[in-house]
Parts: sequence; C-alpha cells; structure tokens
Amino acid sequence: MVLPEKIDKLHTTPMGEERIRKNFSLEAPDIIAWCKEKVLNADAITRRGKNWYVYVDGAEITINAHSYTVITAHKSKVIIREITPVDYPLLEDFIYHAIFVPPRMDAPPREIINHPDVFIYINGFGDKPSDCGEKCRSARRVRM
Repeated sequence: MVLPEKIDKLHTTPMGEERIRKNFSLEAPDIIAWCKEKVLNADAITRRGKNWYVYVDGAEITINAHSYTVITAHKSKVIIREITPVDYPLLEDFIYHAIFVPPRMDAPPREIINHPDVFIYINGFGDKPSDCGEKCRSARRVRM
C-alpha cells in the first residue's frame, strides 16, 4: 500500500511534534493534521529503506514505513549548480518529468520525448553557446 492510503495511521511522538514545530516555527494546534495535509498534497513521495520521504512546499517529512510515525519534518535543502556535460544524459528524464499532466490523467508514454516539439530541447544540448546553465544567467545579470 502507498502512504496516502494509510493516512489515518499517521501519528508522532511529543519529541517529533516539538521538532516539527521548531523546524517550521509552526503555531498549528494539530501537527498531525498539518502533516496529513502535506502528504495528501505532496509533490513526491519516495520510500528508501524503512522510511517514507514526503516532499512538498519546500519541506521534507520523514515517516516510518512500518509504524507510520512521523519522525521529523524540515525545510528541504536545495542546491542550484551549473549544468555540466555529465548531466546531459539526464535531460531526457528532466524533460519527461517536466511535462504537465492534469489531475486524474495518465502520464504520456515516455516516447513523447522523441516528438519533434519536445526533442528540440534535448537534441545536441551543449553544442550551442546558450547551453550553459547558471553561467549564462549570471552573465546576463552582469550585462544588464
């Protein structure tokens, strides 16, 4: 079963509640209700080992997969760096996952990235001077 189907089992300890309140400066009276809302609106939920990890609104919530105990929640750490040639093979995955899929609709087949209107963003990336990630953005800022 996936985590949202077990949402009613979520609970935490007094220490977990204290950590979550502190990490987000929350005044919400019901931390578990706050966590449930985040789970139901998650951008992504993954399971690694014994825990579920919920990513939503710049937060990462860690939940034990067996007991459904909310262990902690903290602000996600985001690092933005310049794209490098080592990253270019990942562009297909990035482009595919960036495709908007309306609620209650199935994602398109992965082959959609080969459609000419999509493939132009992947084909030959890195060959043009404008394919330079953060470095270009910084250069534009300096010229303004």
